[in-house]
Amino acid sequence: MIAGLFTPGDGHIDPYSLTQGIAKGARKHGAQIFQQTMVQKMNLREDGKWEVTTNLGSILAKRVVNACGEFSRDFSSYL
Repeated sequence: MIAGLFTPGDGHIDPYSLTQGIAKGARKHGAQIFQQTMVQKMNLREDGKWEVTTNLGSILAKRVVNACGEFSRDFSSYL
């Protein structure tokens, strides 16, 4: 299925500014953002938390956001 939607009343936004705004809000609510960090392994624990092994060490997370855009499915298949 291929679809499109035109909504003439919608606005436009710079993707960089939007991303920075979302990141600022996330940090305000306690999120930590790790950039340039290679995920090597992810393990869902019995308590519902994620143990994420990276090239910088291990991270214990309540939630993990896959923000790989069009490559999200490819990234997820490696985990």
